[in-house]
Parts: sequence; C-alpha cells; structure tokens
Amino acid sequence: MLMGAETGVSGLLHRCNEQETAYNRVLHRAGNKKQPTIIP
Repeated sequence: MLMGAETGVSGLLHRCNEQETAYNRVLHRAGNKKQPTIIP
C-alpha cells in the first residue's frame, strides 16, 4: 500500500515538473520575442 502511494506521489510530481518545463519553455520563447509576459 505504502509503495503504491509513493509511486502515485512521484508520478504526480513528475507530471507537474513536465508541465512546469513546458511553461518555462513558453516563457523563454516569449522573452526571446521581447513581448510582455502575462502571468494569470
């Protein structure tokens, strides 16, 4: 049970990191274009 819970948590963290990486990539691209970045 505990092992499964840990796997689920690490899976969630990995997914969050992937989303953050994609978001950072978008921010980086926007910065390269010298456009104002709007953060909701």
